[in-house]
Amino acid sequence: MLKGILSKGKLEKLEFILPPLELQEKFAAFVQAVDAQKAKAQKSLEKAEILYKALMQQYFG
Repeated sequence: MLKGILSKGKLEKLEFILPPLELQEKFAAFVQAVDAQKAKAQKSLEKAEILYKALMQQYFG
């Protein structure tokens, strides 16, 4: 037996609570800022790994 099937009629009856557009835009800006920080942190990590490998090669290579 199939339970929980959503038909078009059931979907049309659903109500969704949407935050105000201003709040949605603030959230989108926050997500973009977080993504930018993540990219910056990733680049810093990659640079640190390169420096670490260079030092290891210099001292133990």
